[in-house]
Amino acid sequence: AVIRDIQPRKDVWVKNTTISEVAWEACLHTDTQYYPNPEKYFILACDTPANDWWESRLIDGAKIVKDIYKSDKQLFKDLSTLEFPFAVPSSFSRSWTDKSIEIYIAPIIWDWINSPLLRFREDTIMRWLRILPQVFSNEHKKAFERFQSYLNDEKRLLKFDLERNQIVIVNNHELLHGRGHFTDMNRLLYRIRMN
Repeated sequence: AVIRDIQPRKDVWVKNTTISEVAWEACLHTDTQYYPNPEKYFILACDTPANDWWESRLIDGAKIVKDIYKSDKQLFKDLSTLEFPFAVPSSFSRSWTDKSIEIYIAPIIWDWINSPLLRFREDTIMRWLRILPQVFSNEHKKAFERFQSYLNDEKRLLKFDLERNQIVIVNNHELLHGRGHFTDMNRLLYRIRMN
């Protein structure tokens, strides 16, 4: 298991940050989507909640994938075969700087029958769409936008507040999570990653 504090950094030294280092809104994503084998589970333990408004969000990615498979075989195929870029945040890279950018390229849906894995992070994909638009075909853009439409369905979303001394255990291969914006720099959670 790997334990890491999640708290906004007052002195973030890189531009290619990870969501756990900042206070702005975290769109729905899976963790370590930029590694070949993201951890299957993680625990978020709340030590100090933000004193201003924010909320945690979860969405059942496995249910979304099943719905896509039933209703749109072409989208399922595209999400399973088209490769998308996932940038490693600088603080998790080999150099710990913005000087070199590490990228992992993979489909959003991987081996759904045998060992389901969903990997997604909108801001990483969009960053590379702006930097290297030539690597994105119309099929990439269409699949990305259609998958986003499933994530934007409010009826699928679970919203809750994670209070002091509460934990949430997440299957990182099948659920996406996010949170709202906050400004309280004392907010502190701990993330425990494990397989």
